[in-house]
Amino acid sequence: MPLLRNQGPWKASENRLRRLNSQNIWFNPGGNLYSWGYNVYNDLGQGDAVYRSNPTQIPGADWKQLAFQGYNSHAGMAIKNDDSLWAWGYNVHGSLGLGDTVQRNYPVQSNAVGPWKKIVLASSVAHGLKPDNTLWAWGYNPYGNLGQNDAISRSSPIQIPGEWSDIGLSHYGSFGIKTDGTLWSWGINSSGQLGHNDDPAIKRSSPTQIGTRSDWRKVFNCKYHNGAAITTDGAFYNWGYNGNADLGQNDTVTRSSPTLLLGQSGVELFDLGSYHNAAAVKSDTSLSVWGNGTYGNNGQNDIVPRSNPIQIAGGDWMQPCCSHDTAVVKRDGSQWSWGYMAYGLYGNNTTSSPWRSSPVNMTGGWRSYDNVIQNGVNLHESPVAQGGQYHRYALTNPLV
Repeated sequence: MPLLRNQGPWKASENRLRRLNSQNIWFNPGGNLYSWGYNVYNDLGQGDAVYRSNPTQIPGADWKQLAFQGYNSHAGMAIKNDDSLWAWGYNVHGSLGLGDTVQRNYPVQSNAVGPWKKIVLASSVAHGLKPDNTLWAWGYNPYGNLGQNDAISRSSPIQIPGEWSDIGLSHYGSFGIKTDGTLWSWGINSSGQLGHNDDPAIKRSSPTQIGTRSDWRKVFNCKYHNGAAITTDGAFYNWGYNGNADLGQNDTVTRSSPTLLLGQSGVELFDLGSYHNAAAVKSDTSLSVWGNGTYGNNGQNDIVPRSNPIQIAGGDWMQPCCSHDTAVVKRDGSQWSWGYMAYGLYGNNTTSSPWRSSPVNMTGGWRSYDNVIQNGVNLHESPVAQGGQYHRYALTNPLV
């Protein structure tokens, strides 16, 4: 049945909150999958193009894991308990991995055969990491994002050479960490987001190593022309576009190579939204935000941009999900939202104003982090919720 505001508990642990361009998708108790928000491109997987302002269950059951969402992702992907990958939404460039370019308005099993460790999706590009450390790519490829040294789009998965431990996407930028701890990138470089400290006009159609260090641990999805990653000692680095203080470096100077963000050691979960608003959760469950504040995205009850990280009150913050608004799942599976509001993005049965400039508990019932941790799921590989500019998806706890 449809989820109601504050129903809880949503799964918020090693299954994370993920947001697409304009919709939200979440999982709740029982391994069910829900969506709400913008739906012009069948983003919500409901069999139609009708917007939803309340969480609505997507057909099917036994959902296990969501794909990480990036910029301009008018499509969704999720993995079931049998390791099959299902996809829906916009497919003009073959990003659903179905061997064609036909749009789907409900989940259809993908040709991308698992098992999958992690799936990332952004700007009609999809990457998948398998447990055997092989990396696969499919979808739109005008800038070489599929890593094949060409600009040919593919509607079925093709392997990128190497052994990989993590992957991430930005707006037409691809990132990967190899099993030896080295960091690599490929794709477009318009704001220096590939991290090579060179001409932004230089794009790469195959993986190229960033620097020489070999202690990278985790790379994050970013919803604009940016990159972000952490090292084994917990240091947080970011780079790329900074016109709206996206990098939190106390200026608006764009960086073309990884730059240490002071005071953010210990970051474990991070998201940078398409509205240039960033949120980072540390291992102590504290939450810091920075960047554009036009619609109250920094949660300080004002509309002031912040060029340095500022902490949000409280604790037990777990999964940040930034877009035109900011949403974060707490340990108990409740979703808190603030910032720009449109298309039912908050999931509280409203479609427009008022937007909030400080955190408000909007929905609950999603996977709790305690549930996920108890079941041994990896927080960085299996988000509870995801979404884009105006939509979201969310998972509920499995019945065990």
